[in-house]
Amino acid sequence: MRVLHVNDVANVAYTLVDELARLGVESRLLKPRISGDSAALQAARGRLVEPVEARHRLFMSAKMYRRILSRRSSWDLLHIHYLRTYTYAASMLGIPYIAHVHGTDARLMHSNSMYENRLHASLKRRALRKARIVLVSTPNLLEIVRRNSRRADIRYLPNPVNTKRFSPLNAKVLSGKFEDLKGGAGFTISLPTSIDFEAKGSHIFLEALAKTSRPRDLRVMYLERGRDLEAFKELAAELGVEKHLKPVKPVPNTYMPGLYGASKLVIGALTPRRVFGVTALEAMACRRPVLNTWSPAYYGNTGFRPLPHSVEELAGQLEELMHSGRARRRLAEKQHAWATANHNPKIVAFRLTKVYVEALETGNR
Repeated sequence: MRVLHVNDVANVAYTLVDELARLGVESRLLKPRISGDSAALQAARGRLVEPVEARHRLFMSAKMYRRILSRRSSWDLLHIHYLRTYTYAASMLGIPYIAHVHGTDARLMHSNSMYENRLHASLKRRALRKARIVLVSTPNLLEIVRRNSRRADIRYLPNPVNTKRFSPLNAKVLSGKFEDLKGGAGFTISLPTSIDFEAKGSHIFLEALAKTSRPRDLRVMYLERGRDLEAFKELAAELGVEKHLKPVKPVPNTYMPGLYGASKLVIGALTPRRVFGVTALEAMACRRPVLNTWSPAYYGNTGFRPLPHSVEELAGQLEELMHSGRARRRLAEKQHAWATANHNPKIVAFRLTKVYVEALETGNR
């Protein structure tokens, strides 16, 4: 079978294409070229990745459409990541495709914007109806997509984590690249997600941190990006925790294991969506303890405690993990075992090959 992946989200598409190639599936990734592409992704150009380059976003989309159409007969199926423009085009042009929903693309169907509500919501529903199969990357999206597509055959495909790159050994080796940022701090916490109050709960972390007895040599490394970056800094000053914060320029995916390795604790998303994002899974694969909201209803019995929703209870867990190495090690071991078992790229890619077979058989009926 021949499958063309379109777009990449958090390196999920590239990881899948790379693993599918090992399984003997002819596949390639067509994506806009961005400056933050990882070294591995750049090295795979021509073999696995076909980058498209343009100065303006509109021209980029036009070039992507042109590539898709010109190679239409070369592929049996399109696997389109993110429910937006390229799924709209495939649904209207009658190209066989799988729609892979990653989060915001589904949640925005009910935003307050007239543009999103009326235009995109209509196009998304059509794209969901016309897809051979619909995949979602986190289990909380199943209900949202089912409600909006009226389809019962939505599948949850766990996000694959490159366990060769995101491993305890690689995290240890690359952690030295962050020694200067640590500044000799004895206890380091990292926020590897973008600073976003609604989606990530970055403000909740600051509020909980302010209620703890913090180590004097605490340093919190946060990525300097996100819609609420300035508000995050202002809130830190109001709460009196700004002295512990250290901004970090966005880190290439290749070196992200080093950021995790330099951290004694990693903060994921603290919002009520109760799912693990890619950065939380990567840190778990590196055997670093992660605080992230999650739901047993979505993931079953993982062996580690759900995160409370109140700031006071969260502060209690944060306090325990900052002052107990044993608690951190116990959590890290459980999370590492769970993440590598459930998000192993070989297992995820093998499951995906069965989805492709089903999608192709659906088109032949």
